Formats: sequence, structure tokens, C-alpha cells
Amino acid sequence: MSSGVPVVELVTFRVNDSFTPERFKEVRDWVDRGRAYGLNAQYWGQAVEKTRTLHWLLLWDSREAHGTLQADPGYPALVAKVDAMANGPVRVLHVHFATHPPTALLEAPVTEIDIYRVTPGVMPQYQRWSEELCAYITKLGIPGFVACTYGPALEEGGDVGVYMGAWNAVEDHNKLGDGDEEFQKLVSPMLEVVLDLRIAHVSLQRHS
Repeated sequence: MSSGVPVVELVTFRVNDSFTPERFKEVRDWVDRGRAYGLNAQYWGQAVEKTRTLHWLLLWDSREAHGTLQADPGYPALVAKVDAMANGPVRVLHVHFATHPPTALLEAPVTEIDIYRVTPGVMPQYQRWSEELCAYITKLGIPGFVACTYGPALEEGGDVGVYMGAWNAVEDHNKLGDGDEEFQKLVSPMLEVVLDLRIAHVSLQRHS
């Protein structure tokens, strides 16, 4: 991917007992200095299903813009603060979504965030399937559906990507595909090449 392409930094980790919204706000407040380098917004929230899993999304003008902030002398201390609140590894992905900025998805009542790993080499085809699936879901006009987008991550060998759907409620998403043969036909080849899939529903908050 060429430089200057806008990305969403997606940070996920399980929080430990030392985590508090106030402590995490201190982290986001520090990161907000990235606005001088190309940070446009921050969103965060804990998953509905697994409330200890936190999703933090940062909208950057480019991966290089984030790199400028990472060069700040205070950045290692910031990483240490995040690590101290995490119960396990902190996963960081930079994703170029088909829709950027994906503001409508991040500000919906519920954001579906699917992180997946596919068979090596099939990501370009998987993105084409994702485009077809997103277009089909949009055309259906399902009650409670807001929007969807998708994109590959720059990390982890190019075999990881993220799909996002925006919904008015988790229950609306759960009804997707019920008795729909065309939907199943679209999804079937995608599932055949998925090696790992993690689905979460999050009510995100915009940092301010």
C-alpha cells in the first residue's frame, strides 16, 4: 500500500482489574497530540459479549502519520501504560477500509467488528467477496442496518482483515441471513478460507 493512504488503527486487548475509563482517558488524551500529525478521531468501547475486551479505533491520514507520533520520546511510556492495563497481548492493526472515514459505522448504536485471518494468498479474492457481500446486505434494506465496510490489515503477513457492520441493535444483526439462500451462497466460499474469525459488537464512544 502506498504512503498517504488513510488507515484506521485498530487496537484490541483484554483489560485487567487495573483498567478504569479514567485511566484509559489519560492515554487517549496523550495520543490526541497526534492531531498535529494526521490523527482525526478516536473511538473506543468494550464488547457487548465479552465486556473485558476493549476496542480502540484511531483514524489517521496515513500509516506514516501514526509513525510520526510513535517517534515521540513519550511514546514508549504510553505503550507501557496500555500494557499495564492489559491482561495479555495488545493487538494493533492498521486497516485501509473501502469506506474512509467510516464515521457512520463508528457512531452507530452498535458496531460489529469482525477480525479474520484467511488462507495465505487469497486476501485479494476475499476483498472482492467482501465487496459483493456488503453491496448485497446494503441492497436488502434490513431494518436496523446502517452501513458496512471492509479492508485488509497492513500487518500479520497480509492475511488478516476486518469487516465492520453498523446496526441499531445486536438483535438486528442476529437476524441477518435467516432463510436467505443468496446470502448463504455469498458467505459460503468466504467461510471456507477463513482460518480464524473473531466477532464482537461494540457501542463505541468518541473521544473528546
